[in-house]
Amino acid sequence: MKVIVILFALVVASCSGHEKQESATNGNLNTNEEVAEVTTENAYTSNETSKTNIEDTLLEKPEAVKETKSTESEESYLVITFTSKGSGIDRNAKKSVKAYLAQLQEDNSLKVEIETSNWGREGETQFCLDLETLNDDQVKACDASISEIIEQSETTFKEFLDNCPNR
Repeated sequence: MKVIVILFALVVASCSGHEKQESATNGNLNTNEEVAEVTTENAYTSNETSKTNIEDTLLEKPEAVKETKSTESEESYLVITFTSKGSGIDRNAKKSVKAYLAQLQEDNSLKVEIETSNWGREGETQFCLDLETLNDDQVKACDASISEIIEQSETTFKEFLDNCPNR
C-alpha cells in the first residue's frame, strides 16, 4: 500500500513539472512565431522580385518540339535471370528456356544473339537476348512464351532492358 502511495506521489510531481516546462516552452513559441511571420513577409517580396528576373531571362521556346515515346522496341534486350535461394537455380526452367530459344531460332531461321553470364556458386545464370533481329510480333510471342515457362519458378525473372547488364 505504501508503494502505491509513493508511486502516485511521483506521478503527480512529474505531471506538475511537465506543466511548468510546457508554459515556458509556449513563451518561446510566441517569439518564434513572430520571427516566422517576418520571414514569411520577406519571402513574399523576394519571390515577386525573382519572378520578374526569371521572366526577363527566359529563352524563347522552339516552335517544334519533338516528343519521344518510350516503347518496348527501344528496350531491345530481354534479360532472363536464374537466381538461387541457397539450393541452386531452377534447372527445369533453365532447360525449358534453352529449348524454347533453340526452337525460336530454328522456326524463324534467325540468329538471336544470346549472351550468357554465369555468376555465383550455385549456378546463377543470366541470359541476355538481343531482340533486334525479331519483329514486334515475334518479340511479343517470345515474351509471352518465356513468361509462361518461368511463371511457376520463384527464382527466375525476366525484364526488358536497353542494354545487357554486366555481371
